[in-house]
Amino acid sequence: MKTIKKLSLIVAAALLLASCGTDPSKNIKGSGKIESIPFERIALEDTPEDVKATIEYKSREKATYVIPHNDDYYIVVSRGEQPTSGYEVDILAVEDWGDSVHVFYRFKDPADDELVSPKITYPLDIIKIPRVKKQILFKIVEHKNKRYKGIDINL
Repeated sequence: MKTIKKLSLIVAAALLLASCGTDPSKNIKGSGKIESIPFERIALEDTPEDVKATIEYKSREKATYVIPHNDDYYIVVSRGEQPTSGYEVDILAVEDWGDSVHVFYRFKDPADDELVSPKITYPLDIIKIPRVKKQILFKIVEHKNKRYKGIDINL
């Protein structure tokens, strides 16, 4: 009995270790772009109510996700909570790579000399594409004016 427990723990640990760090969007590989997929940029207020509710619920976190609705997918890239205005998200392209669909996006932070409003914002970008029967992967391709968040301590 102890041997079975030990064996199951070893198998569980091996599976856990094998699954750690295997985010497929980090190392996008494939046969290369086959074709661009046309998409429609959608404002939050123009999304269906169930899609809008999901986006509003998840908008406080930095995330990439796909929401199915009827014959379409709503693709969302969210920056999460940001301390000021001036933070942006822009989905640049959606490409069919044969075995998967790749969504490329960029982030922009406010420049040091840019005037910003001192209000909390939740930047995101939403697009709509026709449903596909392929895995959808996300890849950030640029981060302009990247700011490193941290705690400033003045002594």
